[in-house]
Amino acid sequence: MKAAIFLAFAFASAAIHADTVYRSVGPDGKVTYSQRPPADGKIDKTLVFQNLPSSPLPESTLRYRAELMKSMNRKLAEGAKPYRAQPVFFMAQWCGYCKQAKSYLAEKGISYREYDIDTADGMRAFCPTWTEDQLRLRAQWLHTCDERGMLTSFEGFHTDDIHADLPLLRVPSLLITAARGDVVLDEDVQEMQTLSSGMLHTRVPDAGHMIPWDNEAGFYEAFGDFLGAKLV
Repeated sequence: MKAAIFLAFAFASAAIHADTVYRSVGPDGKVTYSQRPPADGKIDKTLVFQNLPSSPLPESTLRYRAELMKSMNRKLAEGAKPYRAQPVFFMAQWCGYCKQAKSYLAEKGISYREYDIDTADGMRAFCPTWTEDQLRLRAQWLHTCDERGMLTSFEGFHTDDIHADLPLLRVPSLLITAARGDVVLDEDVQEMQTLSSGMLHTRVPDAGHMIPWDNEAGFYEAFGDFLGAKLV
């Protein structure tokens, strides 16, 4: 019976509809479950299963999923363009996905230049604008990050909804984003400024995830006179 119930749900579509399963007993006493009434034999029981829509996802989760889809589609479109330069592969010895990627590239016969981001030379190649002091700071402090804090931050990407708070913002605000961040898109900025009409925005060129380190001068310039006087 469990198998019949599972199949009824597994093959149900997203729309609301009902599936009927007939339990019949044949002349030989054999019990059969079928979605069609038996040609012979007695119907012992009729079971009706209704496939209802699942609970709706939170708006923040839907928005985050849509952003990921847009980013993925954009990367796929860029990847379809002809590219003749040798690929550069940034990896780490502890990274399981990196090992899988290396196996895939080897299987396809694709040559590449490899950098280990846990080495000084690898980080210099990965973050070419970082100073030696910044590279040393990363090596000194990165391994001290608390795993619980990292997990909480990651989960917050899926559960925290800043859009719900933006209409309540009553103070001057400035949104600074990275030109190479590929996370906060132009349409995202437009949506945020619609929710908070007084919000200013500027993008820092040649910067990715860590704006102040990727482009320190550009980061200071991005403030303009927002704080009352220019920083540079």
